[in-house]
Amino acid sequence: MSIYLVCEGPADGLDGRVLNLVVVQKLGRDVLIEPAGGDRSIGSVAQYLAERYRARAYAVEDRNFRSSEEAGQTWKQPSQKRLIWRRHEIENYLLDPRLVADAFHSLQVTSVRGADNLPQDGKAAFALLQKLAQPMLENHAGWLTYWNLNSYKNAEANDVRLLKPTDSLPPVSSVPGGRVEWLNYLCSECLRLKQACDHLFSDATFDEPAIAEKYDNVLSQVTQPDFLSSGQFLLDLGGHELMSALRAHVNQAGVSSLSFSDWEDELLKALDRSYTPGFFEPDDFAQLADHLA
Repeated sequence: MSIYLVCEGPADGLDGRVLNLVVVQKLGRDVLIEPAGGDRSIGSVAQYLAERYRARAYAVEDRNFRSSEEAGQTWKQPSQKRLIWRRHEIENYLLDPRLVADAFHSLQVTSVRGADNLPQDGKAAFALLQKLAQPMLENHAGWLTYWNLNSYKNAEANDVRLLKPTDSLPPVSSVPGGRVEWLNYLCSECLRLKQACDHLFSDATFDEPAIAEKYDNVLSQVTQPDFLSSGQFLLDLGGHELMSALRAHVNQAGVSSLSFSDWEDELLKALDRSYTPGFFEPDDFAQLADHLA
C-alpha cells in the first residue's frame, strides 16, 4: 500500500525538499511527498489521496502561532494522521545555529566574496540570530494576540457567517427545497448570525482596554531575556521572516550575490551534511519517520 505525506507549499517548495531529504533519503521511508499549497488544503488533499488510491495518507503542517502543547498532543497519538510541527514552520529547523554556521563555513571555503565577514561558529551564529530576532518581538506579540482573540471568538461564537444549508434545508418530496423552505432557512440563519454578533458586541474581551492588556501581557512574555537567551525564539518566531532577515544580513555583510533560493540551498546542504537521528530536540523528523513506519 502506498504511503503519502502531504505538506504545505508548492511542488518545488522548501517543505517538500526538506521532507524528501530527511524522511526519504536520510531516514529511508518509502513515502510519496505531496505538497498541497496552503494549509487549508492539507486535510482535503490527504483525504483525496487516501480515497483515490486506497493509500495511507498523512499530513504535517506548520504550527504557526498555536501553542507548543497543542502541537505536541498530535505526536502522542499513534493513530494520528495529521501532525503539527513543534516549531513555527519548516524554516525554523533550518535556522538551527549549527546549520547556519555550517552554511557560512561552506561559503567561506568556496571563497564566496564577502563570506569572511560572517560568523565562524555556532555560538556566533546564535548571537547573530538573537540580534536579528530582537526587532521582530513586537510583531510576534501582535500575531499571538490576534491568534488568541480569534480562538476566543471561535469558542464563543463559532462560524459568525452565513452557513451553507447542507443538511439543514429539508427537501420538498424528492427535489431540493422550494421557496418556503429556503425562506425559513435563510431567516433562521440570519437570526442566528445577528444573535451571535450581538453576543460578541457586548463582550468586553473585544474592548480596547482588554485588547491592550492582552497584547502587553503577551509582549512581556516574549521580551523576557530568557526567550532569546534560551533559544525559544528559534522555535516560536516566524521562520520565513527570520530567514529573510538573516539573508539580508548576509547580503549586507558583503555576500551580495546570494539570492533567497541560494540561501535555502546552502542551508539544505548543511542539513544534508549534519543530520542524523536526534539532531533536533525533540527530533520531529525522526518521530515522523517512526509514525510513517
